[in-house]
Amino acid sequence: MDDFSINYEENGILKIKEEGRVTLGKGAWITVIYAFREWDEAKGDYGPLKAMLRRYHKTGGTFRVQSRFNITGAAQANAVAAFLTQWFPPTTDDSKEA
Repeated sequence: MDDFSINYEENGILKIKEEGRVTLGKGAWITVIYAFREWDEAKGDYGPLKAMLRRYHKTGGTFRVQSRFNITGAAQANAVAAFLTQWFPPTTDDSKEA
């Protein structure tokens, strides 16, 4: 999983800069949540922090992206987090999870 990255370089410019990553699960199916910034040509700097969830499936010894979802900003991230927390409230006994 350490070789997963969404860094993307074009013409010597790092267009997508990965800023963090969390891997969920293990085995043939895994989910990776990435924090990243995109290069803004007009500003000559990186834009706001975004997030991407990618679901990978291992086939033939190689992981391949099966699906992905982008979170485009803080408002969307907070809305997703609020609904997930509402649906799955924090508990003191997470031993049955994962």
